Amino acid sequence: MRKEECEYIKKCVYQNIAVVYYGRVALSQVYHLFSDYGSLEDIEKCLDSFVKEGIAEKLEGKIYVFKDIAARFEKKWKDQLQNLETQKNIILSEIDKKENELKILNELYNLWYNGWEKVEDQSLKSGIKNYISIFWQSTIKEYAKTLQELKNDLSSVEENITKLKNMLETGG
Repeated sequence: MRKEECEYIKKCVYQNIAVVYYGRVALSQVYHLFSDYGSLEDIEKCLDSFVKEGIAEKLEGKIYVFKDIAARFEKKWKDQLQNLETQKNIILSEIDKKENELKILNELYNLWYNGWEKVEDQSLKSGIKNYISIFWQSTIKEYAKTLQELKNDLSSVEENITKLKNMLETGG
C-alpha cells in the first residue's frame, strides 16, 4: 500500500468513520470499506499508525478506540444524562404536587357532594349534586389527565436515561 493511500484511509477513518461509531472502529469495518486499497494486513498496519501516534488504542478483537472522539461523546452523553436527571427530578416534583392537589380535590368533592343531607327538597338536592358532580368531576379529570401526561413524560425521560447509561457503559 502506498503512503498516500494509507493517509487517505486514515483521514477517512478519523474524520468520518470514527465519529459515526462514537470513537470505536473495528478493523473489519475499515477493511470492508477500503479492501480495494490493500490487504487486511496493510489496512491493519495503516490503522496501527494511529496507535503509534497515540491517537488511538488497539483493543482485543482489533478494535481501535480514538480517545479524543470517544471522550467528546462521553462528555456529551454525561451532560445529556445530567440534564435528563434534572428533568426527571422536576417531573417527579410536579407529579407529587399534582397527586396532592388531586387528593385535595377529591376530598373537597366528597365534602361538597355529601354535605347536602339536611336539604329536604329532593329536586333541589339532586340539582345541586348534579352541578357539583359536573363541576368537580371535570376539574378532577383535567388534573388526572395532566398527571397521566406527567407520568408518560417521566417514563420517556427514564427510558432515555437508561439508554444513555447503556451508551456510557458500552461506549456507544
